[in-house]
Amino acid sequence: MFVVHASWLGPATSRLGGLAVWGEDSSAPLTSPRRPGRAPRVQPHPYAASHADLVALLPPVVGKAAPETATLTLPTRGGGPVASPELVRDEITEVRGDLRAGLWQVPTLELEADLALDLLRGLDDEGGTYGASIVHLIELAGFAADLVTRGRLLPTVLPDPPRAVWRPVLTGPDAAWTRVLASAMPLPLAAANPGEELAVWSDALDGLVDAAARGALDSTQLRIGRAGTQGNTRLVGRADGEGTTLCCRSTGGGEAGCGARSLAAGRRAGPGTRMLSTHGAGRGPRGLADTVRAAGR
Repeated sequence: MFVVHASWLGPATSRLGGLAVWGEDSSAPLTSPRRPGRAPRVQPHPYAASHADLVALLPPVVGKAAPETATLTLPTRGGGPVASPELVRDEITEVRGDLRAGLWQVPTLELEADLALDLLRGLDDEGGTYGASIVHLIELAGFAADLVTRGRLLPTVLPDPPRAVWRPVLTGPDAAWTRVLASAMPLPLAAANPGEELAVWSDALDGLVDAAARGALDSTQLRIGRAGTQGNTRLVGRADGEGTTLCCRSTGGGEAGCGARSLAAGRRAGPGTRMLSTHGAGRGPRGLADTVRAAGR
C-alpha cells in the first residue's frame, strides 16, 4: 500500500519551487537498521516511496516532473518517522519513545506551479490513497481556478527576479474562505519549511492562481483595429539582450500594445521592467495596457 503526500517548496528550498510529491510504502520497515555511533542529523526516510513508485501511482503529467530529494521535518518517535494515519500495515508494531521533530530525506517528484495545477486538477480525492496534504491542495487548486474564472485577480511585477505574475484579489466571502482554508492546512504541506506555514500556504495559492490564469489565457485572442475591422491577435513575447518586450502581434503582421493579459505571454520580464498603461488611446480598443517593455527600449 502506498500513501501519496505533498509539500509546497519555495525558491529558497528548491531550484524549481512549486510542488514536491512524495509517498509512504507500507511494505518497507518502520525504521532503518541501527548502525554503531551517533545517528546523523538528517536520515533517509526508511519507508518512503521511490521515484518509480510515485510515477506509477500518479497521472502521466508527473512524467514531466523532476526527480529530486527533499529534506522534510516530520514527527519522529523511536528512531523513525511516525507513519501517517492513512498508512495501513498488515502488522501493528508498537513504537516507544518521546515524540519529537526529525529531519528525513525523501525521494520527490518536483513540479512547477503550472504542472502542479494540472496534476491536482486531474486527481480525484476519493480515487486514490492520498494524505491530507494532497486532499487540501486539490481543494486549493479548485479555489484558485474559481478565482480566475470569476476574474478575482490582478497582474503585478515582482522585483527579484523581475517577472510578471497574477495575484488573487481576496475580499468578502473569498477572504473568509481563504482564512478557513489556511487554518485547515495540514502540517506536511509545509514540512520543507517548518515555522513558515502561513507563508508557504500563501505561496501555494499565489502560484496556483498564476498558473490557472496563464492556462486560461493560452488560447485567448484579442481583437484590435478600428471599428469594422477584425484583426485577430495572439499573445507573444520577444526577448533580446536588452531585456524582454511583451506585446500583441496581429495575424496580418501589424503590432499593437497588449493589455494586462500580455503578462501571460512570458514568465519573466527583463531587469528594470515597467508597465505603461493607457486607456482608450486611438479610435480602436487597445486593451488594458498598451505595452510592457524593458527599460531603455
